[in-house]
Amino acid sequence: MLFSSKKKRLAEEQRRKEEEIARQKRAEEEKKKNSTPKESLVSKSDKKKEKVKILPVKKDSVRNENLGNAIINKGTFIDGEVEIEENLEIFGKIKGKVKVKGDLIVNTDGVLESSKIDADYLKVMGKVKGNAKAERFFLGSKGSYEGELKCENLVVEEGGFFSVKVNIEEKSEEKKKEEKNKSVK
Repeated sequence: MLFSSKKKRLAEEQRRKEEEIARQKRAEEEKKKNSTPKESLVSKSDKKKEKVKILPVKKDSVRNENLGNAIINKGTFIDGEVEIEENLEIFGKIKGKVKVKGDLIVNTDGVLESSKIDADYLKVMGKVKGNAKAERFFLGSKGSYEGELKCENLVVEEGGFFSVKVNIEEKSEEKKKEEKNKSVK
């Protein structure tokens, strides 16, 4: 009698362990499913197409939450023109023109070399060399920016390397009216 009850108890423990392992596997699969990279095509200057992995960005790391998010990962190099209608976060390297309809964030490992950079918000924590136009510009303490800069708002943290020709523009009357109308709605 004792032998069969002990056997039942061991079988029950084994079943619970197997259920726990199965539950952990399902949770891992769900996590992978939710963070699976999307693939996007980026046009290169020689008209070839290259697949680039686009990963989600933490919402608190970008300022424009109305748009989607994309990441250029560390180890990824893009040589050519990049145009994207969402926020872009760079951990890798881009060499070429960049136009972003949202926020462009160059992280500490990120490098951007461009003759023309156009973004609503440009945050530089890594290295950027080129000519940029942005409504708002932020240079972090470990970031470096070289080139020309045209912006409305400029913030440079102590320690950031900044070697530029700067043109800080006032908001046009049209933009002021647009912002006022947005805040009224």
